[in-house]
Amino acid sequence: MWYRFALWSLILAGCLPAIALATAPQTDTLRAIELGDQAWLAPHARVMLDPLHLEHPADIAAAGDALLTVTPAGRALSLGVHPDKVVWILFQVEGDSLSRWLRLNEVVFDDVRLFRHPLTGHNADVSASRVAWTEVNRALETTRAGQRTPAWRPTYALDLAPGETALFALRIHSGQPLRLAPRLLTSTGRAAADRTLMLGQGLYLGVVGGLAIYNLFLFFGLRDRRYLWYVGFILSTAAFFTTLNGLHLEWIPELSPGATGMLATTFLGLLAALALQFTRRFLGTAERDPRLDPWLKFGIAVPLAGIVLNVLVPEGIVVLYMSAMGLVTTTLFFTATLRAAVFRRFRPAYYMLAAWTVLILGILAFILAALGLAPHGLITYHGFQIGSAIEALLLSLALADRVRLLREEREQLAADHDRLHQATRTDPLTGLSNRRHLEEALPSEVQRATTGANGLALLIVDADHFKQYNDCYGHAQGDRLLEDIARTMRETLAPDDSIFRFGGEEFVILTRRPEQADHLAEQIRQGIEAGTAGRPESRVTVSIGGAALATGESPAHLFERADQALYAAKAAGRNRVAFDDT
Repeated sequence: MWYRFALWSLILAGCLPAIALATAPQTDTLRAIELGDQAWLAPHARVMLDPLHLEHPADIAAAGDALLTVTPAGRALSLGVHPDKVVWILFQVEGDSLSRWLRLNEVVFDDVRLFRHPLTGHNADVSASRVAWTEVNRALETTRAGQRTPAWRPTYALDLAPGETALFALRIHSGQPLRLAPRLLTSTGRAAADRTLMLGQGLYLGVVGGLAIYNLFLFFGLRDRRYLWYVGFILSTAAFFTTLNGLHLEWIPELSPGATGMLATTFLGLLAALALQFTRRFLGTAERDPRLDPWLKFGIAVPLAGIVLNVLVPEGIVVLYMSAMGLVTTTLFFTATLRAAVFRRFRPAYYMLAAWTVLILGILAFILAALGLAPHGLITYHGFQIGSAIEALLLSLALADRVRLLREEREQLAADHDRLHQATRTDPLTGLSNRRHLEEALPSEVQRATTGANGLALLIVDADHFKQYNDCYGHAQGDRLLEDIARTMRETLAPDDSIFRFGGEEFVILTRRPEQADHLAEQIRQGIEAGTAGRPESRVTVSIGGAALATGESPAHLFERADQALYAAKAAGRNRVAFDDT
C-alpha cells in the first residue's frame, strides 16, 4: 500500500545521515582559556551512533566497527530519527580558573549521562579501565516553584582545575530526533543563555497570550466560533512550544523526558487538528468549497490519530508519523486557503495565505532537521516557533479583515434594504411618499402632536377634472401635470411638512402648523392655478379639503373629516379650499 511505502521512505530518509560514515576523527583538546563565555562542542568532538546500547564508555573500544562514527556538520548535530538508539559524544577539555558547564537545550531525550576520565596528557584512549571513569551528576537548579532539583535542561559542571585535562563521554538515549547543539559555558555565559531563552519565550508567549485574550473578547462580543477555534489553535501551539522548550519543567520538574515528549506530541496533534477546523470555519468550505471540505475533515482525523498512537507505539515511530502528519495537514490548509484566494477572491484569505506560508516554511525546516535532512540551527529549530508567532499575527489580521468585510457586507445589505424600503414607500412618478408611507406616518404624527407642543393638520389635494384631462391630452401629458403639481407643493411647503401621493390625482399633506393650514392650502391652490395657466393644453385647478387634529382624535377620523371637506369643496364648484373647523 502507498502509506507503507511512504512510511518506510521516511524511515530510510531519517537513517541516511547514519549511513554516511566517516573515519573516526581525533578529539581536539578544548583549552578553556581560549573558549570565552560560550563554545560549541560538536566541531571538537567524536560522535558515534551506538546500536548496541552500550552502558559505559569503557566498552566503546571493544565494540569496534559496530559503532557508526558521524562527522559533525558545523556547530550542531542533526542525526535524524533513530528509534531507540544511543549516541556517544567524546571530547576533552583543559581547564582554567573559571567554572565551566556542559549544556544541552534539548529536554525530550529519554536519558542523558556524562562520564569523566582524568588525563595526564592528551590521550583520548577510551579503552581505559572502568575504574578511571566516573559519572558526573547533573547540576542542580532552583525551579520557579522553589524546588532544588536536577537542571531540566541537561547541565553538568566540568570542575576542572587550571591546566587539568579530562576526557568526557556524553551518552544520549532517545527515540526523539537526534538533533542537538551542546555548548560549553562559563557561569556568565550560562546566565546569559538562560536570559536569552526566557526573553525569547516570554516574548512569544506574550504575543500569543495577548492575541488569545483579544480574540476571546471578540468571541464573547460577536458570538462567532471562528474566534474560539483560532484561540484554541494558538494556545495549543503555545503549549507545544512550552513543552518542547521545557518551560513547563520550571513548575513540574519531576515530569520525565518521556512524558514531556508525549505531551509535546499531543499538543502538536491538537494544534494541527484545530488549525484545520479553524480553516474550515474561517473559509466556510462546507458551503463554499464542498469538494475540498471532506478532505479537511479527514485531515482533522490524522493528527488526532497521532495523539492515540502516542501511547501505543514507540516514540520514534510517532515522530515519523507526526512528521508525515505535518506535511499532510499543512498541504490541506494551504490548499484550502489558496483556492479561497484564487477562485473566490475572498479578501481575508490573502492574509491567511501569507500566514500559512510563513508557518509552513517554519514547519518544513523543523521537519527536515528532525529527519536529519537539514542542519540543526536557529532557523531549523526555532523557525517553526518564529513562523508560528508571525502566523498568529497574520491570522489576527485576517480575522480583523473578515470583521471589516462582514461590516461592509452588513452596511451594504442595510443600504440595499433602505433603498428597497424607500422604493416601497415612494411614488416613482413624482418622487413623493406614497400611500403606504402615509399609513405608517400618520399614526406617528398624530401621536407626536398629541404629546408635543405643536399640533397637526391634514390637507387632501385633488386635481379637478383630471380624468377628462387624461382622456383629452393623453397619459403622458397627465403624468407631466402630476409632476408639476407635486413640484408646486414642494416649493410652497416648509421642510418639516410632508407630502404623499395618495392615489391617482389625489395628494395628502401633513403640516405641523395647523393655525396656518387654511392659508397654506390657499397658497397651494393659487400656485397650481397660476402655474398651469399658460399651458398649451388647458389650465388646471385643484380642490383642497383640510382639517386640524382635535384633542383625542384618531388618525382615521382626522382623515375622514379632511375628506368630507374635500367633497364640500368639489360640491361648491371646485377650485377652492374647504376646511373643517369642528
